[in-house]
Amino acid sequence: MIMSPIRSELHQSSQINRTLILGNGFVAKKLFKKFKSRGHVTLCTDRLTLEFSGIDDYQKLIAVVDTFQPSMLINTIGVLEEDFEAFEKNFWSNGFPAWCLFEISKEYAKSERKLKIILISTTAAGQPRIKYPLYAATKSFELALFKTASEYFNKTSVSWCMVTLPALNGGLRKRIEGASKMNFKFSNDPIDKMFLHVENFDHGELVEF
Repeated sequence: MIMSPIRSELHQSSQINRTLILGNGFVAKKLFKKFKSRGHVTLCTDRLTLEFSGIDDYQKLIAVVDTFQPSMLINTIGVLEEDFEAFEKNFWSNGFPAWCLFEISKEYAKSERKLKIILISTTAAGQPRIKYPLYAATKSFELALFKTASEYFNKTSVSWCMVTLPALNGGLRKRIEGASKMNFKFSNDPIDKMFLHVENFDHGELVEF
């Protein structure tokens, strides 16, 4: 394995599920704790494991996947940087991981190994966003790729789902100008709601919470 994961938990279970979470931000940390509590063998990566800053990270991801052998893979990686120089950073973080997963899915489908991929998306994808156009554009790349994967992997052992979460105070929302003055409260935590249904998401399903 090229680099060591930051966390892993092993649990004794008659039917062990293996969940790999890409990212170590607000959403990733909450999901990690929840899958761990359910008895999944769970691994969560950070930037020491996978930076997603260049083409070489594809091979690093393959090494992690080959070693961990996940049955579910959740991508939570994303950045929100709007300086002109941040174009590449936005693309590598917001678009490239999904492309890597598309290529890995081909190998899983060819060998008929089961894998559920869940992309954590945003309401900004495919929409005009004056304050963060670069983020919206690169997340739109991810959305378009998801739609292609939904057709490409139909009737295979691989399923792709996309979950759109609302703006979260603990997530990228805090990076947006003026966010500190905003107050988003939910009677039910959208991440909790997502977790309750995650294993039942159908292939090609785009779920909004």
